[in-house]
Amino acid sequence: MGIFFRGQEKYLNSVEWLSKNSIHLSEPTECTPQEFEFLRHIVKAKRIVWLGENGHNIREHNMMKSKI
Repeated sequence: MGIFFRGQEKYLNSVEWLSKNSIHLSEPTECTPQEFEFLRHIVKAKRIVWLGENGHNIREHNMMKSKI
């Protein structure tokens, strides 16, 4: 069940959480590698990091992955 089906209060709490815990990135064509520095402490010494699947006809996913 997604956040949209949990009622107005839960939805607003989810939006508030996302606002507090999201990191703004520039558009894929303007994004620089320095914008991904926040990942350094998350990834640390991991050997494998899954960046997720691409959607069809969404080139921005590949653009961002290549910059990471």
